[in-house]
Amino acid sequence: TFWTSLMIIFRKKWMYILGSIMILGVGLSRLYLGVHWPIDVICGWIFGIVFTIMFSKLFDIVDKNKDYKLLLLTLIPFIIFIFIVKSESYIKMLGLLSGFILGYIIEDKFIKFNTIDEYKKEISFSSKTDTNKDYIVKSAYRFILGIFTLLLVFLILNYIMPKYVLFKFIKYLIITLYAVAGVPALFKITKLA
Repeated sequence: TFWTSLMIIFRKKWMYILGSIMILGVGLSRLYLGVHWPIDVICGWIFGIVFTIMFSKLFDIVDKNKDYKLLLLTLIPFIIFIFIVKSESYIKMLGLLSGFILGYIIEDKFIKFNTIDEYKKEISFSSKTDTNKDYIVKSAYRFILGIFTLLLVFLILNYIMPKYVLFKFIKYLIITLYAVAGVPALFKITKLA
């Protein structure tokens, strides 16, 4: 999903080549190391690529229409699937997905953290301008603050949450919710936006 996402975002020939090599390499390494069966790797490739493309299209629709119900409806099949899979790892992943969707809605509707203008800036390597330096420093501060506070949230939740499955769902939901909506809100509060 990571490499497929990068290929969708960048849409460059070199990224398609690199992404394909990485996707194939990771799958083949799983087989070589004997940690997965061929059917696991093939299904992983299929599900990863198909779900990434589906969610990319879904987010395009949601971004265009600002209709968040569609995102919330996507959680229903995943919630129903809990009763079929009955896996602790699946419940953690559902927590991640739920936190991501809720965080996306909160961030898009209320926080509205935007980095598009920064990406459109022309990069100048001239020593006469400080805009690049300011941008790099601000980005470094954001990265450090975001990673540090996310790690702090993770460690606190790891310490206070009981080890029951339901609490693992809640822990991963909160962590992802904080990463997607809380960190951008923190950047706005600290004027790093």
